[in-house]
Amino acid sequence: MQFETSVKYESGATTPTGMTKVSLPGMDFSATKFSWLSITGTRAQVGGTGTINGTGLYGFLLTGSDGKLDGKKLPDRLRVKIWDQATGQIIYDGQAGAPDSAAPSSHSEAATFTSSRSLNPEGGRASEGTSTRVRLRASR
Repeated sequence: MQFETSVKYESGATTPTGMTKVSLPGMDFSATKFSWLSITGTRAQVGGTGTINGTGLYGFLLTGSDGKLDGKKLPDRLRVKIWDQATGQIIYDGQAGAPDSAAPSSHSEAATFTSSRSLNPEGGRASEGTSTRVRLRASR
């Protein structure tokens, strides 16, 4: 699996913008719409919809945990979940059966996870005048 994402809230925006691509054997997922982005502490989640191989409508959830934030030296942890919006069928889930709120458990030394948030110390969605961004690139 290979994936890359860069998502952010523009100042004053209510929905995030960016890019997300996930490559799995036989399929390439590309986000077409972002619904939300949340950063709390070392954890970031982003959700929205997209296509597989350019067709269909699929939901996605990406969760990342920055192991190096706050001076720690832990591996970054990642989760990718993709499902068919019409049927609810799970197409891919790196933590099959875990609730969407579960902490990500897969780690990869090849991952680079960076999240930044300004003027929003409580976490969650950015409010007007703040900046919230997450970048994640990994392959395994």
